[in-house]
Amino acid sequence: MDKQPLKIFKSVVIIADDLTGANDTAVQFSKLGYRVATVLHMEDLDEFLERYDVIAISTDSRADTPSDAYRKLYSAGLKIRQYSDILIYKKIDSTLRGNIVEEIKGLYDSIGFDLVVFAPAYPKQGRTTINAIQLVNGVPVDRTVYARDPRAPAKSSYIPSYFTDIFKDLYVHISLEAVRSRRFRENVRTCKAISFDAEDEDDLKAVVDTLLDFDGKILWVGSAGLAEALASTIVVGSLEGKPAILVIGSLNEVSRRQLVYYMGKASCELIKVDVSRLLLDFNSELSSIKSRVLDAIDKSMDIVITTAFDRSRTDEKENVNILELPLSEVGARIAEGIGKVVTEVVKELGTDAISGLYITGGDTTASVMHSMNVTHLEVVGEIEPGVPLLRYGKLFIVAKAGGFGMEQTLIRIIARLKKVSKGDN
Repeated sequence: MDKQPLKIFKSVVIIADDLTGANDTAVQFSKLGYRVATVLHMEDLDEFLERYDVIAISTDSRADTPSDAYRKLYSAGLKIRQYSDILIYKKIDSTLRGNIVEEIKGLYDSIGFDLVVFAPAYPKQGRTTINAIQLVNGVPVDRTVYARDPRAPAKSSYIPSYFTDIFKDLYVHISLEAVRSRRFRENVRTCKAISFDAEDEDDLKAVVDTLLDFDGKILWVGSAGLAEALASTIVVGSLEGKPAILVIGSLNEVSRRQLVYYMGKASCELIKVDVSRLLLDFNSELSSIKSRVLDAIDKSMDIVITTAFDRSRTDEKENVNILELPLSEVGARIAEGIGKVVTEVVKELGTDAISGLYITGGDTTASVMHSMNVTHLEVVGEIEPGVPLLRYGKLFIVAKAGGFGMEQTLIRIIARLKKVSKGDN
């Protein structure tokens, strides 16, 4: 199973030098289902961080004098540094217009970062970085119309020219070959600033994947391209909050390993359904499950209800003998029984008492939805490729194919459920 770095942040703060840049970066998180707002006044930051997952701020400093831009960003940094466990993203123009050096320096000096990561490429818009040169559709940016911008022209297409005077020997640029081979971790130990070549989205993802577990505070600097790579990799949320209900009906080994990884990180009650009793004495099994659920809720624990944690197809064959039914029908009966159990549990607790419902296994998902009389599902966003965040009324739901995702996928899902359930969206 593929592994990805796992980093959970309470919030994300984006600082852009103009309003359009704030918005085109914020939308990289919004399209994944996060609650996102663009804030026009720094003094409103406290209020909006309470209500939103991701905040984008425009300092309106692109055309300022270098000294004014530095002062604005230094002041913003003093405000932001009081918050813990947040990711700070400095959005810069992908054509390198504006006071790039001064704005990075303002945040760096006021907050005290351990590392500046600079990757301005935005491949989807034809902005790439090759051999340390920023290109627009293959042309160095200082030879394009962006170098003749009357208010904030691009000063240079050569990335190191922005950093060598400030960081001197503590700065290095990473070539495309090194990015793709991921041979740059050693530079983190000896540098304060690193910039990167990037030709496509996978290159930006390689930068994020390789540096995300860095043991220090990173100032991420880039355009919407790097922001998109971060948005799809990090988790904005928490494993703290109202309990989640997890229903595991898939026999897939990927699903089982995701559950094992999750149980090693979170506080949860594992309820293994007695399948024989579910089929032959449903009320008795339901009563037993509900009793354990209520005990777990009292302890603020997540609840895992599973028929498949350590069950194999051999177990189903044994149930065939009990019921004298075809194997396929036994599987359908099990799914139907779990659907009824989950419905009764949710009804008993009420949707306000839980952060959401996670279901894996196609038959199990269909049975739960049918038993709960779900008529439609609103698609809120996407947590990972192929893993949608859904909502029915006030209940947030994630329904996933058993074989989808990586080892950390379930952590991402539960953290998102707990985060979104705190809002009013």
